[in-house]
Amino acid sequence: MDPEVAALASTASATIMQLALTDSWNSAKGALARLWSRDGSDRHEVIEADLEETRGELLAASDNSMDEVLEEVRVEWQSRLRRLLASSPEAVAELRGILQEFSPQTIPEASASITMHANSSGSSRIYQLGKGTQRNG
Repeated sequence: MDPEVAALASTASATIMQLALTDSWNSAKGALARLWSRDGSDRHEVIEADLEETRGELLAASDNSMDEVLEEVRVEWQSRLRRLLASSPEAVAELRGILQEFSPQTIPEASASITMHANSSGSSRIYQLGKGTQRNG
């Protein structure tokens, strides 16, 4: 898969997690679900229900389990989006538009440079992901 498309799926899945906890959720959910209706199927209804279930999981998560729940649903939606974008390349532009509408600061540009810095102490771990290359420190 094109690294740029993979980065878009990653960014979109993280954005879904953020949007699920905002007042923009219903509009964003509908726009995201419509990505799956490009072929004329009713899959968007299933996706919309799944997105709502994701929101419920996030809202129900305790402070102790929130990080784990966030990671689980982020990975799930990243996988779904990657499959969609691989099977329907025309959805890339539509997904970029949705991200720009609901969260313009998170869209990866094709030529964007990402610089990340992190410090850890004790037995903590840091996971950073930029443009599809993960660096552990």
